[in-house]
Amino acid sequence: PTLGFLGREWQRKGLRRLVQIFRELQSRMPEARLVLGGMPQDAVSSLVLGLEQNIDFLGEVRDKEGFYSRINLLVHPASLEAFGMVVTEAMARGIPVLVSDQTGAASEVGAMQGQVLSLASSNKDWAAAAQRLCVSTLSDTEIYRRSWGQVAAEYVQVYQQALKEKGK
Repeated sequence: PTLGFLGREWQRKGLRRLVQIFRELQSRMPEARLVLGGMPQDAVSSLVLGLEQNIDFLGEVRDKEGFYSRINLLVHPASLEAFGMVVTEAMARGIPVLVSDQTGAASEVGAMQGQVLSLASSNKDWAAAAQRLCVSTLSDTEIYRRSWGQVAAEYVQVYQQALKEKGK
């Protein structure tokens, strides 16, 4: 099983928490791996002491397909995330996700795409959820689909509501 994390703003996106979760997961699944993208290795080397042999550091990721092809689960325990495109990008590829309830895209995660956990949940709870999601097969994961037509219709509603509010 290979977990993935992608984000330049790794502090806010929860890398510190993910490392704690990964340490817990390693006690259950010693063969688990972690792929980190978006940050230079030297910026996070002190966080991952002792885990280096189980982590692939990608640095800046220009080839997102390459990143997603390497992982079985995207973990995004963000403390503050307006949306989190990485979450829907993973789901659109049939990769399950484990995200915090502070991630805007959490509202898009259905039972067939992964799981949303509270940041207040313990690292053991996060590791147990990661383990469950890692052993599920990609064929069990429903691919996330969202057409541009759906997005456009939602924006029209937002703009119409804003016009109503402005007119009050």
